[in-house]
Amino acid sequence: MELIFLNILLVGACLVIWLLIRALPRMEKETHESKGWFERWLISELPGKIDAFVSTFWVRTLRRFKVFVLRVDNSLTQKLQRMKLESGEGIKGEKIDLKKVVEERAAEAVAAEETDN
Repeated sequence: MELIFLNILLVGACLVIWLLIRALPRMEKETHESKGWFERWLISELPGKIDAFVSTFWVRTLRRFKVFVLRVDNSLTQKLQRMKLESGEGIKGEKIDLKKVVEERAAEAVAAEETDN
């Protein structure tokens, strides 16, 4: 229920922002007042250039981080494989049959109880 309410709220907020953005060009044409330095800066090409720089920087950083994570993953996988081979649980090693082990231990426990009695 909360998720539905939140989705409706976000869609409504997006609709209001979209309407404001669509009305912005008409507002600029109607106003002929002198603009301050901040308004001139917002209209200039500088914010677009900053956005492009930040986007490319962010993409490069995320790509490098992805490569780093993949290298760490590969090294951990290699170490785990080495540890597995050293412990004798390699690819060619025998698989442990857990049912057989449980049955053997149960039989040992029953035999130990019988000897105690």
